[in-house]
Amino acid sequence: MSSPKPLPTANQRKIARETEALGRSRGITLRGVAFLAPSYAEAGAPGSQSRSLARGLANLGVPVSYLSPEPCRLPERETLGLIEHYRVPTGLFRAGDGGELTPVALGLSELAALTVLKIAAHRLNLIFAEGAALGAAAARVGAALGLPSVVRLASCGPWGEIQSLGRHPQRDALLAGLRAARRVLVPSQAVASEARSLLGLPPERIVLIPDGVELGHFKPRPWREDLPSRLLYLGPLHEEARLDVLLRAFAQLREERDLPDLELVVAGEGPRRGAYEELGRTLGLDRSLRFVTPSADLDYQDLLRDARAFVQPGPLTPGHALLEALSTGLPAVAARLPGVDEVVDHEQSGLLVPPDDPDALSAALGRVLGEAELRKRLGEAARASAEARLDHESSADGHVDLFEQLAVVRDERPTQPPPLLSLRRDGPVALAATRAGLRTAGAALRGLFRRR
Repeated sequence: MSSPKPLPTANQRKIARETEALGRSRGITLRGVAFLAPSYAEAGAPGSQSRSLARGLANLGVPVSYLSPEPCRLPERETLGLIEHYRVPTGLFRAGDGGELTPVALGLSELAALTVLKIAAHRLNLIFAEGAALGAAAARVGAALGLPSVVRLASCGPWGEIQSLGRHPQRDALLAGLRAARRVLVPSQAVASEARSLLGLPPERIVLIPDGVELGHFKPRPWREDLPSRLLYLGPLHEEARLDVLLRAFAQLREERDLPDLELVVAGEGPRRGAYEELGRTLGLDRSLRFVTPSADLDYQDLLRDARAFVQPGPLTPGHALLEALSTGLPAVAARLPGVDEVVDHEQSGLLVPPDDPDALSAALGRVLGEAELRKRLGEAARASAEARLDHESSADGHVDLFEQLAVVRDERPTQPPPLLSLRRDGPVALAATRAGLRTAGAALRGLFRRR
C-alpha cells in the first residue's frame, strides 16, 4: 500500500492556484503529463534536467505525475505543488551509473508505473521519458493506456547514449521503444545527427529543444580571495567520465605551477570511485584531492559558486552539470566532444581541449587559474550565454507547444461513469502487466543462473 497523500500546505495551495491561473491565461490545454526519469534530482545528477523541465511545466500550469525508479519496497508519493512525485521500486538491482536500468529494474519499474499511471490515466495526455531504457518502458505503458510517448536522448559521441545503445544487450527492445515513440527529443544538432544516422530515426520524428536551467538557482556571487583555488568535477563516476584524464592533468598542473592551496573536488558516485581514489593516491594527490558523496545535505550550488573552474573531461553527463556551471558564471574547461561545442564557445565562455589529452587539459586549467582577467571574462560570458540560451522557462514553452500537438484529448466531463471492467479498456493493461512481469521473472532467473 502506498503512503497516504500528504495534505498540501497553504503555500502549496497558493502555488497551485497561481500556476493553474497562469495555465488558463495562456490557453494551455494539457490536463497532465507523466514523466519517467532516473530521479527527481538536484544539480549534477541523472534526472536533474527532467526535474527542471517538470518544474517549468508546473509553473506554466501543467500538472505533472513524475515517476522515478528508486530503491524502495513500495511506491512512495509526495506532493510538490502541481507535481506528484512517485518513487517506484527498482527491485533486485539499482539504476546504473548515468541512469540506465538493468532488465530486472526495468520490468519492476514498468509494472509500478503501469499501476500508478492507470489510476491517473483519465487526466493524462502524454508520457515523457528520459533515456532509451525508460523510453522503451514508456512506449509499452503508453500503448496499454492509450497515451502517446515522447523520449529524450541527451548525449552522443563515443561515450554518449546513442553509441552506447548499440552495445546494449537489450538493444533491439530499446530501439523498438524509441521507434514506437511519437517524437524523440534532442538538445543539440550533434545528438540529432546521430539519432538519424545510427538509429535510423526519420528526421520528422526528431525534435530539437535546447536544455534549460533554472537560472535563479545558480546565480554567481563575487569571488572571495580567501577561498582556496578550487577546481570542480560534478557528475557520475564511471569509465566514460574519463576522470583518469583529469587526475593526471591535475597532478601535472601541481608539479609545474606553484599553487600550494590548489584543490580538486570530485562530487559524484559510481562504480569507478574506488579506482579513481586509488589513482589519486598513486599520483600523490591525497591532500589536494577531495571526493564528495552526493546527498540531500550537499549544496551543489555552493560547490559551483566556490570553484574557480569547472572541468568536464568526458561527455555531457546526464545531470548536465556543465550547463549548471555555465549558469553559475563558472568558466568551463571541457573536452571538445559532439554537443559540448554547442554550449561552450571556445575562448568565449570556456576553453575546449582535445579529449583524452592530459597535457592539453593541464595547460588549459593553468591558463584559467593563472590569468585573472581571462577567468573573469570567461565567467561573465558563460552566465550571459546561459541567460540567452539556457532559460528553463523558454525550454518549457517549447515542450508545452510540442506536447499539445501530440496530446491525446481527454474529456473533462464524462457523461457517465466507466464500467467496472472493460475488455477493450483493461485488456491491454493486463497484457502489458503480464509481459512486464515475465520480463522481470526471466531476468531474475538469468541472474541466478549466472551467479552459480
